[in-house]
Parts: sequence; structure tokens; C-alpha cells
Amino acid sequence: MKHKISFLMAAHNEEKIIEKALEKLIKFHEDYPDMEVLIGLDGCTDNTLSIVKRFSQKNKFLKYFELNERNGKQAILEKLEPHIKGDIVIIHDADWSFVYNSKKDLIEYISLFDNPKIGGIADSISSEFCRDDFKEINSIGFLASAWGNHFLIDYIKKKFTEKKYNYYVYDIKKMKFFPFLDVYRREAMKKTRHKEELRAGDHVERTLRIINAGYDVIAFDNPNWPHFMVNYNKQSIKDLINQKVRGIVAKKKIQSSYNVKIPFFGFYVPFLSYVVLNSFKVKRLRDFAAIYTYLFVMFYSIILAKIKQRASVKEIWSLRIKR
Repeated sequence: MKHKISFLMAAHNEEKIIEKALEKLIKFHEDYPDMEVLIGLDGCTDNTLSIVKRFSQKNKFLKYFELNERNGKQAILEKLEPHIKGDIVIIHDADWSFVYNSKKDLIEYISLFDNPKIGGIADSISSEFCRDDFKEINSIGFLASAWGNHFLIDYIKKKFTEKKYNYYVYDIKKMKFFPFLDVYRREAMKKTRHKEELRAGDHVERTLRIINAGYDVIAFDNPNWPHFMVNYNKQSIKDLINQKVRGIVAKKKIQSSYNVKIPFFGFYVPFLSYVVLNSFKVKRLRDFAAIYTYLFVMFYSIILAKIKQRASVKEIWSLRIKR
């Protein structure tokens, strides 16, 4: 196989949910053996260690490291970096699963990196929206997050990319918002330095680092290609607000550090207008209510983020969702 894949996972007290992620990675290994999984256990006090140890004993491609950083996910990923053997890196949250339709789809996806110009693949499919049981989910917080992420991914692909072949390439000249990125060419990331003060915005900083290194960041529409799917189907409104506040504050720090701008009237106003216009296309009242819950959360989070904009990385990471 042309590319070796390295999955990196940071985990803190994930006993309720990590098994699903590991089971999917075992399936990935069956279809694509040239891979490894590196897990950083961040001061776990539950049964996460015993679960990971059991999987590791049966699957030699899975290795774990007992760490105690407690300073956010990115701090753990940095500890794992010296152990990476793959040329393609995939950042994998413990409450996600990496899913795809067939081995053929997986190979097509990985072969995108045969093009040496491609440095990373941005989030292209909403990780909540793609759940098979989406239509049965009742949690308004979850549905609000799902619809919000779905609209965001769709909007930035339409506005800030150019179509090439069977994928889209982000155009830095057009971009007024920066997509999340968890799949990248390791060589592309080596050419720029991570800024420690931006740990809470690692998804977005990776995008900027790869573009600044001269590589393309791409996205796609094919729902059968690999993408992340969340392993939970409930989310509180409070957690959603914390998630959005954390994201807004992190992006503010990134804008300052990288001298880029996400304009309120140039991005947030047209994007939220796009959400309103598309809300009338949904058929279920529950989804309609969820979309307007998302809009309320966004406006409230923008205001709240101004209060927390001077927060430290550790304080920002304390806003993480608690399962």
C-alpha cells in the first residue's frame, strides 16, 4: 500500500463510548492493514485504560500511552507525534467513529493523497447528520448541532472552494471562514510550527498551517467516502453553548495570531441568513425548532464569547462536552 495511516486519539474518561470507536478502527485495519492507532490516555480515572488495554492486547497495531497533561486534546496529540510512523495522519476523537461504505470507497479516499499537492482533507460531511438513526433522534441540542454543522459545511464548500475533478479545493483568496481539518499529510504539517497558545483551535489551525505551507486543503460531497460519525445521540443545550463559545474564542485567538479575519458582516451575517432561508426546506417541526435553537445558541454564544475572550487554553478546554 502506498500510504501508511496513523490515527491519533486523546482520551480522558471515555469508558462509556470509546469501544465503538475502537471497533470501527479494527474494521478499518481489516480493509487497510498498513495503519496504526496511537492513543494518549490523559489522566483517566474510570475504566478507559482497561478497555484500551484489552483492545491493544488483541490488536498489535493499537498502542497506548498513559499521560497526565490535562491541558486539552492538542497537548496529548503533541506527545504522540514522535511515535507516528505514517505519512497520513487522522486525528480521531474518542467519541467518534471513522466510517465509510466499502473498501473501494476507502481506497479512493486514501488515494487522493497520491496527488502531492493535497495536504489535507477538511470536514466534508456533518458527523451528526450522517447517523443512520438521525430521523429517530429527539434531543433538540443534538439536532441543533447537527443542522448547524450541516449548514456550515455546505455553506463554506459553496462559497470558498473551486470544484476540481471529484473534490473541491479551498481558495485562500475567497475564504472568510476556515474549515475544520483532521486528516492531513504529515509532511505538510512539518513545514510550519504549531503555536501553543492556539491549542484550543487545533482543527482550524491545521487548515491554516497546511495552506501556509503551500498545499491544497480539499473537501468532497460523496457520502460513501470515509468521514467521522459521532457515537452519541444526545446533547444538552448547555453543552452546545459551551462548544460554540469555545470555538468562537479559539478562532479569535487564531485570527490574531495568523493575521486573518472572520468578518461578522462578511461571514456570520450571510451564513446565518443562509441558515434561515434553508430552514423552510425542512419537513419536520422538530428539525425546524432545532434550527432556530441553533440560531439562538449562535447569537448567545457570540455575546458570551466576548466575556471569555481572554481565557487561557486550559479554561477554554474546560468547556468540553461531558459524556
